[in-house]
Amino acid sequence: MEVTGKPRLLSTEPLARPESLSALLGLANAIETESVARYTQLAALMEQRGEPGTAAVFHRMREIEERHVDMVGRRAQSLRQALPPAAEFTWWLPPEVAGSWDDVQHSALLTPYRALAIAVTNEERAFTLYSYIAARADDRDLAQEAETLAREELAHAAELRVLRRRAYHREGSGREIPAAPAVTALPEFRILEQRLARGAATALFGTAKSLEALGDGVSAKLVAGLAQREADVAANGDVAPAAAAAPGARGPAALLQDARRPLESASEIFEDVIAKAEREDLLSAAQTSLHRIVQSIAALGRRLSELEAPGDDAER
Repeated sequence: MEVTGKPRLLSTEPLARPESLSALLGLANAIETESVARYTQLAALMEQRGEPGTAAVFHRMREIEERHVDMVGRRAQSLRQALPPAAEFTWWLPPEVAGSWDDVQHSALLTPYRALAIAVTNEERAFTLYSYIAARADDRDLAQEAETLAREELAHAAELRVLRRRAYHREGSGREIPAAPAVTALPEFRILEQRLARGAATALFGTAKSLEALGDGVSAKLVAGLAQREADVAANGDVAPAAAAAPGARGPAALLQDARRPLESASEIFEDVIAKAEREDLLSAAQTSLHRIVQSIAALGRRLSELEAPGDDAER
């Protein structure tokens, strides 16, 4: 199983360096146990938000991951290996796995489709991690077991893709998805991405001005930073900041909600591209762009949570 260059879906070289079958299985146990914990946490969060459909998806994914935990235990027994506690190997997990859930839990767009899309990506990250271990293992038995675990992660991802496709079609029939042009190649996607980034940057710069006028410098700085991020993606395109909104009854929280709208629209378009992509380079580019947008939505969500907290000070 060959791995060359930077591992796909992982931004840095994995820390994991198991030197025994027991350690490898401990890592597998940590991956699956972490997923169970995350799905349990997010199911509870969705129930608190009054989103039973998305909560039900997380409950189902937790059940799937619980089966995977059991599979790792049975695998250890079949290999006559002790299964170390998951907590001893959590630090080996790629940061992208935890980061993806930390970002989206603050998003108002954590629909069943998006939850499943992230789950699929994390299974692919686990596949990448095991592939990396297999390619660099000096011990043949260790390499073969890592390859087996990698194949299992692909099977897990395939199982979740079926659920993701069903969720995509269900949500598409029940909500208005922004119309996206047919994108079949990377150059077409870059043009689309720059257009969306230009529109988002224009709106966000205007919102930042409005927040500054209201005296919320913290929110203004955050939104201006996100605007500049989109302006950088827009490359050399002209970004003309929108005018600040006239002072009125609308406060910082309402303006931050406004700031999310162009980002949410872009995220849905990128999801549509991902769902239909047939080329690997197009899929990878759209996933990267979606991750950037979700991070920005999450940052706005975190700031909204701060504003809504009791005793909030807009300048903290």
